Amino acid sequence: MSLIEDPAAQITAPPAKRSRWGKRLQPALSPEEQARDLARARLIARLNQIMLPVTGRPDVLATMVWGAPDNTPPAWYDPATATITFNADQVILNDAHPDQIDPTHPLRRFDQPVLIGVSAHEGGHARSEWDLKAIRDRSPSPRVMAIATYLLESWAEAGQLRATPGAAPWLRTAARHILQFPPTDPDADEDYKRARALVAALLVLARVDAGVLQPGDTIAVESIVVATLGQPTVDDLRALWQQALALEDGDVEGLCAIAQRVADVMGWQDEPDDHPAMPGLICHSGGAATGCQGGGLTGGNGPGGSGDSLFDAVSDLAGAVTQDATDEIQAEREAAWQANRPNPHILAAQADEASERAAARQAAQIFADPITCDSSGPLQSLRAPTAAEQAAAAHLAEQLRLAGHRSAAVAWVPHDAPPGRLDPRQAMAAAAQRSRGLPVTAKPFQRRQRTRIPQPFLRMGFAADVSGSMGNTADALACAAWICAQAVRLIGGRTAALAWGSTVTPLIRPGASPSHVPVLSTPEGTVVLPEAIRALDGALSLSESGSGDARLLIIASDGDLAGSDDDDEDPAVISQSLVDRLRRHGCAVLWLCLDGRPRVLDGAVPVEAHDPVSAARAIGQAAAEALRRAGR
Repeated sequence: MSLIEDPAAQITAPPAKRSRWGKRLQPALSPEEQARDLARARLIARLNQIMLPVTGRPDVLATMVWGAPDNTPPAWYDPATATITFNADQVILNDAHPDQIDPTHPLRRFDQPVLIGVSAHEGGHARSEWDLKAIRDRSPSPRVMAIATYLLESWAEAGQLRATPGAAPWLRTAARHILQFPPTDPDADEDYKRARALVAALLVLARVDAGVLQPGDTIAVESIVVATLGQPTVDDLRALWQQALALEDGDVEGLCAIAQRVADVMGWQDEPDDHPAMPGLICHSGGAATGCQGGGLTGGNGPGGSGDSLFDAVSDLAGAVTQDATDEIQAEREAAWQANRPNPHILAAQADEASERAAARQAAQIFADPITCDSSGPLQSLRAPTAAEQAAAAHLAEQLRLAGHRSAAVAWVPHDAPPGRLDPRQAMAAAAQRSRGLPVTAKPFQRRQRTRIPQPFLRMGFAADVSGSMGNTADALACAAWICAQAVRLIGGRTAALAWGSTVTPLIRPGASPSHVPVLSTPEGTVVLPEAIRALDGALSLSESGSGDARLLIIASDGDLAGSDDDDEDPAVISQSLVDRLRRHGCAVLWLCLDGRPRVLDGAVPVEAHDPVSAARAIGQAAAEALRRAGR
């Protein structure tokens, strides 16, 4: 659709209620309706962002209507207000939500090719300077006016292709919506059939010369048009529409003269006074809802039955062209995706940086305040460690120290003078060099050199589950956390511990010397494990690879995590992604449970124990393995 009198006239709303003071009362909108209207407004705003490149004009606006009558055209351009209106029910594919449609995005615009194609078509009309009123005033009859408006359809698309050569596949993709050709009554008179053949010629065949359609697309339509009008008439018409395509923008006099010559070729004389006038410039031969029907051209008996051969040919052409263009658009989309695809290494680096920033923020938030006991929270109080706990910590520290021990590296270094072991081959080479008066480069002696390898630094985080299901093991978890922290401190490592449930509670600050054992209660749920993992990662840099340090995260839980229907908010799903990231960066993850076999996240090493001492022993073995891997 293009220029029309008032295409939105049929889209009416119920009369608004008025208050007793005469003011209109707007009906209250539900939250869903408000969200819908906001999404539609955002889509219209995005459409307006493409109006300048589509129309070449900064003053053209775009709007969109929903719920229009079935016979409302896909789109139309109103030159009086410089506005392109889109019929959402026809141009939006797959009932897409407005927020999913973005014609400004280089890739997402391929999701709605009809919308882009119709935009290009209407943009061709908006780009031109044709004056509809001047065309109507200079047309001697309604039929000449209608012919002129049909000629402008291919002219507008040709002009759009001159301005934006890449618009051709988009225009072809929208062919099914632009070339809406109505069926006719088989008993229609000959004048009506010839008029419909002319409409098909001007709307379909002329688009071949405009560069939108290919000659092979229109074979069936052209054969029917030739059979109806005759080859000489079609040849004369082709010469005339080619002249129309070559007209300068806004040459109303030339356009009306060509339209009159088309009427002469068709053998049409002056029409009777009661012949219906053509109300506006159209894109389709049908469009009664907008007053843009083709009666001004066809006359005679209007359409009133099922389809005919010409209708079927135009419909088949529109469908085939749309499908071919859609395939072409998809190929272009793949090429655009390849061209705009970011480097996966850059994406991974950006994701890691974002995760590191989130972890640092979480750690700063949780460990910012001093650790305090609260009878209403998980950390009830602090107590002195027992002798057994101190012995377990010392034993674990010894395990870690032995695992981190690295023997000195031994290498034989060549020298030119003793002491050292004699290398006969190098000694003979040195003698030969001296006998010839050459500089002596051979080094006949080898000395054994020892290089000390430093022990890897250990960073260990401990996250204790204090949900209600962990009530029987609260004391054991607190002991295990203290034993691990004390052992890491004894070997010069860095550790931190916290409790997680419905909230995250710090137990041992990063790098602090744990002088007292926390006393825990388990009054909470299990929803903040992701926050606990992030906090320990940010405090201890558990995901920092490349430093040669051994890194270990211990999660003490039975694995009974709270779930969610939304994967983006499910603590288990988020925790799994965080564990996967830590493991990719070389951080070992242990899953400790002191009460039966736990449900373990993928990639975490399950550790079963029955008391703090056995838990410390199992943790020591896993930490020792992490230390050994760090030294490789």
